[in-house]
Amino acid sequence: MFPLIVYKKALFLDNDIMEGLMEINNMFNKITAFCCVAILLALSVPARAALPDTLVIATDGIPYSLVREAQLKGEFKDFYPASKMIGVFPSLSDAAFDDIFHCDTPLGYQRIHFSPEKNEVVGKFINELIHPEEYQLRFDSVHNGKIHYVLIYIASNTMAGKEIAAMQRDFFMSNNADVFYVFIEATDPILHKYGKDKTMLFLDNLNKTLDDLQKEYIAKTGKHLKIIAFSDHGNTDG
Repeated sequence: MFPLIVYKKALFLDNDIMEGLMEINNMFNKITAFCCVAILLALSVPARAALPDTLVIATDGIPYSLVREAQLKGEFKDFYPASKMIGVFPSLSDAAFDDIFHCDTPLGYQRIHFSPEKNEVVGKFINELIHPEEYQLRFDSVHNGKIHYVLIYIASNTMAGKEIAAMQRDFFMSNNADVFYVFIEATDPILHKYGKDKTMLFLDNLNKTLDDLQKEYIAKTGKHLKIIAFSDHGNTDG
């Protein structure tokens, strides 16, 4: 601290003046102490980790044709034109994402499957209900719970909206990682249950959310966020 030292005898000041000066001195000491504590606290708080510079969005079962149609309507205007890809066979999420993330391949077309050798369905159903798939653990924003998996077939549109909202929330809460991975799973049941119209509404919601996310990212970082979106397989009415 830096106290103000006053020599009473040398200045020949009366007691009232001296008391006033001492009060100023005490106040100065308190302000100095407060500033020192504030500086120490500021130095002790670690700098906020930088946000990721790339966002990767994996959707379940969105076909090329609908994404291309959305782009022709003016949505996803900052993206390159959608590209076709050759998916795995069979066109199932387990097989596709296991291949994408180089996870252990299921013994069958998925972990619960029919075994010709045993002539029965094999796999631990209870284990499947409790534990997420290995590929799901590779995502930074994902709903691993099997209750969520059930709900996306009961309230598909609502759960899709929640997944999109979670993506935006989780991204801006993320730590210092170069790439942030998101899995949106409710899209597959939307397509199976409601078809094209509801799926286009989902894409419209996703497009608006990504626009907002990009604006917030630019405001926070001063640069554009790189966004990559893909689907594990397509879907058709035929």
